[in-house]
Amino acid sequence: MKKRILWMWVCIACCTSAVAQQPVYTLDFDKNNFKYPPVADSEAVYTVDLQQSQFEKGLSGYALDLSANAILRRPVKPDRKTLPPFNEKTSFTVQVWIKTLPGALMGTPVMGNKKADDPATAGWQIYSQENGAWALVLNDGKNRYDYKPTAPRQRINDGAWHQLVFTVRRDKQEVWIYFDGRNVAIYNTPGAGSFESEQASVIGGSDEKWEYGSNAQWNAFNGYIDEVKIWNQSITPEAVRQLYTTCIPGMPADEPLAPRHLKVLSWNIWHGGHRYGQYVGLQRLIETIKATNADVIGLIETYGSGEVIADSLGYYFYLISSNLSVISKYPFTETFISKKPSNSGGVKIKLAPGKDLVYFNTWLHYLPDYSESIISKNRTADSLIADEAATRQTEITAILESMQPVIKNAHNTPVLMAGDFNIGSHLDWIPATSAIHYNRVVEWPESKAMLKAGFTDSYRKLHIDPLLDPGFTWTPRAATSSTRYGVRDRIDYIYYLGAALHPIESRVIDYHPVMFPSDHAAVMTVFEWRGER
Repeated sequence: MKKRILWMWVCIACCTSAVAQQPVYTLDFDKNNFKYPPVADSEAVYTVDLQQSQFEKGLSGYALDLSANAILRRPVKPDRKTLPPFNEKTSFTVQVWIKTLPGALMGTPVMGNKKADDPATAGWQIYSQENGAWALVLNDGKNRYDYKPTAPRQRINDGAWHQLVFTVRRDKQEVWIYFDGRNVAIYNTPGAGSFESEQASVIGGSDEKWEYGSNAQWNAFNGYIDEVKIWNQSITPEAVRQLYTTCIPGMPADEPLAPRHLKVLSWNIWHGGHRYGQYVGLQRLIETIKATNADVIGLIETYGSGEVIADSLGYYFYLISSNLSVISKYPFTETFISKKPSNSGGVKIKLAPGKDLVYFNTWLHYLPDYSESIISKNRTADSLIADEAATRQTEITAILESMQPVIKNAHNTPVLMAGDFNIGSHLDWIPATSAIHYNRVVEWPESKAMLKAGFTDSYRKLHIDPLLDPGFTWTPRAATSSTRYGVRDRIDYIYYLGAALHPIESRVIDYHPVMFPSDHAAVMTVFEWRGER
């Protein structure tokens, strides 16, 4: 009994202890810390107006009870003056701990300054999905950012306490998202504006339906709320972890084991993998990725599927743009912002203490259509090269220029650059292969620029004969004799830079036992890590 009492006091002391970065708003619902203003009998309209909210055992002391067991499920509307601004100039962080009865019905807000089921208007909101997972929406009135994880990995209606945190970093123009002490996603948010709204910020529901004795119960969260904290700054992953472990000790160390081999996959998944079915197509996509056992995955045409794929693997997720994303078995520590995130973006990956890797995901423009230029317009090799200047050549030049700091440091931290270049390689379009390239030999400028920058084409490094091993990634859908899909070519690549990376296997992946779910084949390279770094 004495040990149990001691443990309770330790928990209370820990949960209420401060991390280095102090919140500007805290609400923990202890009875001596939180009270609703009483309603006078003369002012009450309904019997429920005279009720007081209920509290149950929380993480440390008491938690607000909004569950189905509570008589009055009234959310909390703090005074606006006590909260930091959520405007475009201010970084901020929100934490809330939640718990439900096992299997509780979900689908209502948890906390935020938006109405329920209204993601299109300005504001922010943490909410519960009907499938039992949580979700986050941020909207500045022009740009909208949705994070909708899956129930198998991030379920909140399982009867356990869960910590939900997001931090808006205005200096880096990104949002870091956490579940139970771990960073599960990073969203690149270039140009994001204010997340203020006309609605008040409400804890445990939304700012609506307070009247007629409802007390905002219509959209109240079906569970328990505790340890609400808001900062007027971003906080670090270490601080989030400390906030979690002080309330729930025993979280295993987030230090990955140093891998000797690294499997890297790059794949244009064709409209989020939905082309052959909103759910079936994505299922086949996930099955294909799982079969590769890849460690780091660059997705092109992500389009809302990234968090689902990441959750299915239990991996970390970085959304560069609606188009580009990176999924990794290993945690992210730093991001590299591109002027055009639809074209490129990078992230530093921690493989082990003292062992880092930089990965840049890339997409180059699909125009000009060089297949049409060759098949229909019969343009010469020199004309084809000249055509590249307006789009892809300009894009690759700008991308490589922005990458100069990491390129120059590749002897310390190796660099991978992969993606859909939408163009062939000068290593493939040589005299020996002219017969399969409409009798053309083309010095494509994009691949030449990559080699000039110091990168090596991992597939062609291991498959030195482009006639015997063409490595076509465009397109698995094409019938052998069809020209409808244009020139069959290798247009997806994994380039590497740095002595620590040594490719030992590279292959094209274009098979699923039922139906391959994309118009691009994937390319995967296995690297052996050499040296101390």
